[in-house]
Parts: sequence; structure tokens; C-alpha cells
Amino acid sequence: MRAHVLSRLAAALCGLLVLAGLTGCGGDGDSRDSAYCSTLKDERKQLADLAAQAGKPGTDVLTPTAEALGRLRDAAPHDLRDEWDTVYYAWSGLVDAVKQAGVDPGDYRPGRTPAGVSAADARRLGEVAAELSSPRVVDASRGLEDQARQVCHVELRV
Repeated sequence: MRAHVLSRLAAALCGLLVLAGLTGCGGDGDSRDSAYCSTLKDERKQLADLAAQAGKPGTDVLTPTAEALGRLRDAAPHDLRDEWDTVYYAWSGLVDAVKQAGVDPGDYRPGRTPAGVSAADARRLGEVAAELSSPRVVDASRGLEDQARQVCHVELRV
């Protein structure tokens, strides 16, 4: 896999894990926004823990990150659904590609091809990982960050 794609994957992982830096939610919106802001706040510890564990060998941060993003997607107001779909499916696609390659998600690290992975699987992993830093996913993430700031009064640390 190419080093720049993998470094962009690492940046995407860190960027999405900025949700761990949530500082709180406001209640200025309707009840759906309030419930969503509450879910953002509730996911804070989980995502903070994942961010802290991201570099530890043998630790699966991919699967629980996708699960947390799925919970946020499910709680999101209708007007954010497209953005959350984009982010969630990019992450869950990586989890699926890692598992399909026969790699334990805890052993997957950007920048390293796990032992026993074929060239075709390594190429596929690189393609799927690159999706996390694609303009489509980056734009969706920025939109979610803006909404968090404006509606939930949450600053995401990048």
C-alpha cells in the first residue's frame, strides 16, 4: 500500500475520533436535535478511549469506532442522515474489507500490510482505506462538525 494513502487513513481516523473531544451539547434545537446532541455527549468516553488506544498493537479500534458512528448516525436528525451515511459506510466498509482480507481488526495498522495478506487484498484495503480521506467523506465530516458546533454547541478538536 502506498504510504501517503495510509498516512491519510491515519489522519482520517484521528479526524473522526475528534468526536472524543466533545465538550457538551446545547438544547436550543427541537427534541430530535436535543436527543442527537445527547448521543454525541454520551459517545464521548467511548471515542476518547478509542483515540487513546489507536496506536496499541492488538487493539481493535476500527470495529468499535464504526459502531459508535453507527449509533450517532441512528440518532442524527433527518437533515444530517446523508452526511452520517457517508461517514458511517466509509468506516464500516473498511471494517468489512479488513475482515474479508482475513485480518483481525486488532492487527490492522495503516502503513503495514499484515502477514499473509495477498497483493490483491492489500490493494483492496488501500482503496477502501483511501475512501476515509476522500473529498466526499471529508466534506461530510466537516458538515457534521459545523452542525455540532452550531446546533449542539460542541467544538470538535481537529
